[in-house]
Amino acid sequence: MARTADPNRYLDDFQDEILQSLKRYQRLETVLASSNESDSIKKGVAEDAAFRLGVLWETFQGDWHLAAISRDPRAFVGTMQGELNSKVSDIWARSVIEAVSPDALTVPKRPTMAQVMKMLDPQGFNVTFADMKSWKKSADKHLAGNYQARVNSVVTDLEAASLLHLVKKTRNFLAHGSDGSKEEFNKASRVRGAGERIGLTGTANEFLQREGANKVSDAGKYLRAKQTPNGPRRIESLHTRISEVAEMLRVATP
Repeated sequence: MARTADPNRYLDDFQDEILQSLKRYQRLETVLASSNESDSIKKGVAEDAAFRLGVLWETFQGDWHLAAISRDPRAFVGTMQGELNSKVSDIWARSVIEAVSPDALTVPKRPTMAQVMKMLDPQGFNVTFADMKSWKKSADKHLAGNYQARVNSVVTDLEAASLLHLVKKTRNFLAHGSDGSKEEFNKASRVRGAGERIGLTGTANEFLQREGANKVSDAGKYLRAKQTPNGPRRIESLHTRISEVAEMLRVATP
């Protein structure tokens, strides 16, 4: 039997990376606070931490998804076999292929992690999801049982989903710095109004919401802001919140 990946192991690794990222930022902030470095340098450190946070989440999200398929491949195998049968439906073509390679048109019941990755990502890029809708769509097609349920629990939790949307838009703003990415970031960091589908919601995200109608033009200033003089900065709260959301993906093992 092929060895299967453990999604919880990827989750544990991600949680450790988030903790180390937070500690790294806090050490640098402490050093900078006692130095004569400019505000620009201090804001740059916060921006680097936020960008790294976005990359860590995107990588973890794809790896966890693949591992969840590997762990319980029932839905994935059924979906892929159905798509393969649909694409190669000609009887003559099937007979020729099966004569040359008997198992070529049969998706393994227990595909390896590498096989799953190759089927989902033929070009060899990382498996990524543009938004919550595309993640849910893939989960509904490819994940089974508790793993599908865990993704749905995150996607349908407006507090969690709006936080992940903010993390993605923050990374994009820091990466591109374009007017479009700044506008998307400002939409993601505002308070979600009644009937709206974009913006932060939930008490756990209140500190991350930008103030009133004032738009953010300086990401570093936004990230370094404190709610109270002795409280955490927004970049620290982002670490805490994404760790909490990621933990929603943990599946209890017997």
